[in-house]
Amino acid sequence: MTLSSRSIYTACFEVDVADSSLHYCICGKVYQQNLKSGYTNLLQHLKTAHKGYEALTSANGTLQPAITEFLHVDQKDSLNKWATGSS
Repeated sequence: MTLSSRSIYTACFEVDVADSSLHYCICGKVYQQNLKSGYTNLLQHLKTAHKGYEALTSANGTLQPAITEFLHVDQKDSLNKWATGSS
């Protein structure tokens, strides 16, 4: 089942309450776009910056992204050593 562009948008972006032209991706990036012109530019961000976002589609046809799917952890970062068991 292919999800609509709007379904993907609502799962991965939030619109700014004060300025409806600003859209926040769950990764923290902010984009300015009038939705009357469509979702293409916003979805392009998902395709380029979040490769594999399509795999987040569950078997029942809903998109359920996990924040961990969008975070990139640098294994060399000392703050992450606790997670990898390194010292």
